[in-house]
Amino acid sequence: MTPTLHTRYQNLPPTAAAAYRRLGGLGQSIADFDAPLAAAVSGLTHSAAAEALRTLDTACMIRPAQADEVAGRGMVYLFTADTRTHAGEQFDHETNATERAQLQRQSADFLLYTATRAERILTRTHRLLDRDYLYQPREPVAFADEHLALAWLSAQRDNLLATIRAADAAGLDSSVWQLTHALWPLLRAYHDYPLWEETHALALNAARRCQHVIAELEIRGTWAVGIRSAGRLDEAIEAFDEALRLARSCGDGRGESQALHELGATHLEAQRPEEAEAFLVQARERRVQLGEAARVQEDEQNWDTFRRAVAITDVCLGRTRLLLGRPRPAVEAFSSARETLHAFPDPLDAARALAWLGFAHAVNGDEIAGEAVGRQAVEEFDILDAPRWQAHSRELVGRTLQAAGRLDEARAQYNDALAIYLPISPRDADRVRHQIRELAG
Repeated sequence: MTPTLHTRYQNLPPTAAAAYRRLGGLGQSIADFDAPLAAAVSGLTHSAAAEALRTLDTACMIRPAQADEVAGRGMVYLFTADTRTHAGEQFDHETNATERAQLQRQSADFLLYTATRAERILTRTHRLLDRDYLYQPREPVAFADEHLALAWLSAQRDNLLATIRAADAAGLDSSVWQLTHALWPLLRAYHDYPLWEETHALALNAARRCQHVIAELEIRGTWAVGIRSAGRLDEAIEAFDEALRLARSCGDGRGESQALHELGATHLEAQRPEEAEAFLVQARERRVQLGEAARVQEDEQNWDTFRRAVAITDVCLGRTRLLLGRPRPAVEAFSSARETLHAFPDPLDAARALAWLGFAHAVNGDEIAGEAVGRQAVEEFDILDAPRWQAHSRELVGRTLQAAGRLDEARAQYNDALAIYLPISPRDADRVRHQIRELAG
């Protein structure tokens, strides 16, 4: 096979041969590749890189990953086992150690730069942290809307993980924690716990080695959110306690308010509403203070950040008040949060506030409004393609219908929720199974 491959390689046009070598030189640090990545590591334009990849495909040096284009990426290609090895050998033969290190960083910087562009579109109030680029893409990927930004992140999931692993092995600590930080909108939308766990374990150590306290604080916080979402509540509380200590030790008011909020949210998940309310009230007061300070300083970005943060805390306060048997204040909290988040706009969290608002209306005795608002939330999550909340919004509608005595309709909602939960959250699936058994009883 190798002599045949080598003959084909020698007959390639120079640009296609260069792209082949350099993509092969990335080894296991990428799972697949497209024209923008090939352009970033080969010094080509997107159009020239796309033509080079088509030439390689025609020469049977690479193959399409699937028949159609991938949203946000275009055509995506793979090496075969033989061609990956051969391409890597050609790169090693024609380059030196310095060029190999450059290549690794070019690929990492391309993914970091593009993931950060997606992050800024999808989660505008996610804390801005350093980005230490050595090689910014000459022709950046552009996202027309939030859907394409999230589609790109989702389609690059395996490449992002492979690159973080490779950067960790190469001692590129800043790339490790910065790539992980940029993953937040993907994790937030899909709750990919294996990706969450592995990347954050590597990133936390990388941030410590960089002695970047704010990066450590942010990574610790988002790691703890993943731990909580996976149901490990006591571990999450310990992690948020440490984040609160770290934030206070360096005088970081934003980090302090975030840790207070997350401690409240975690106690809420643990069904401890009194403890949750105490933390959430503190978080809300701190966020209002920070927002007012930003408004006085005419700092529009932070004013937006903290207005949204207050609304996020209000969602948790609304849920807490439901548990404490105070549905009317819960309706008020969810309504206020929905208005702020919808206007921001923050479609995911606005729909989350709406789902809880529907349920709160029902608990407050208005089942007609509860069902209508709840079903609107289901529609919004279906448009957003956020699986966990597609399921949870249906579950909340099911609870509203169950309370109204419409058991067959409630069962249908629970079954739909269960089908979505099964591949992504066994813990949530178990809870819905219990609700279905209750109906049968």
